[in-house]
Amino acid sequence: MPVGPAAAAPVGFLDFCERSPRDCVAPGERVNLAEMRARANSLYWAGVFGRTEQVASSRPAATRAASNPSNGFDWSRVFPQRAAAPAVSDPRRDGVAVAMEDVATPAVEADAVQGDAAPSAEDFGRDVSARVRDLDRSWARPAAVKTAPVIALSDSDWKAISDINRQVNRHIRSGSDARVYGVGDYWAVPNGDRARGDCEDYVLAKRRALVRAGYPVGALSIAVVETRWGETHAVLLVATDRGDYVLDNLTGRISRWDEANYKWRERQAPGKTFEWVRMAG
Repeated sequence: MPVGPAAAAPVGFLDFCERSPRDCVAPGERVNLAEMRARANSLYWAGVFGRTEQVASSRPAATRAASNPSNGFDWSRVFPQRAAAPAVSDPRRDGVAVAMEDVATPAVEADAVQGDAAPSAEDFGRDVSARVRDLDRSWARPAAVKTAPVIALSDSDWKAISDINRQVNRHIRSGSDARVYGVGDYWAVPNGDRARGDCEDYVLAKRRALVRAGYPVGALSIAVVETRWGETHAVLLVATDRGDYVLDNLTGRISRWDEANYKWRERQAPGKTFEWVRMAG
């Protein structure tokens, strides 16, 4: 799958990782989430000033309208704020039928706030093209691609992945964040007998289940796409020795990424949790 320059990690994903570090950080790994937020914010601003066409389409129309009913522009992307935690049970306690409970590994705490500060007004006066090139170089994309693990896809692996995909799709009922959590954008692993969630929640649930089943987290990547009817959608990519396969809540069929009828926009860099890249195709 062709990948392009660095992209901003979704704010909702970073919020999820802060609430549920076990789902994002490998045991023993320490991650500075404050630095990740600053980097995502910097990349977003680079996109605003360098690739303005990305701003209007970066989130679903319904979400943009909810953010600012007067003109539909999503100001929450410009001034990202963490949504207050909705009054729901802890999404780390329960889960879908296939090993959705927490594993017996120690919690991994993010480092104290340090590292790069949020971009200042002085940054925005710099040449945008130079800013974007600096950001692209800092992410070392070629190394990420070379070291990313893949799953040697056997018949038993195909069955296990298919079973998890099917069970998660059946267990979770589709529902918007506004209806389920009362906020515009909230990433979580739905739990309980009446679990509800939207596309990214299905993705997080499948990702957790596959990791609990023993598959390497580096072979699993969240991707943001655009459907043929123009809506923003999230899917899970599974990297195998036969190519990247798409786990999707809109269909039970598992297909190769180049056979899925989507416009590919952003994804986690192969083998990297917090590094996101744009895609072409």
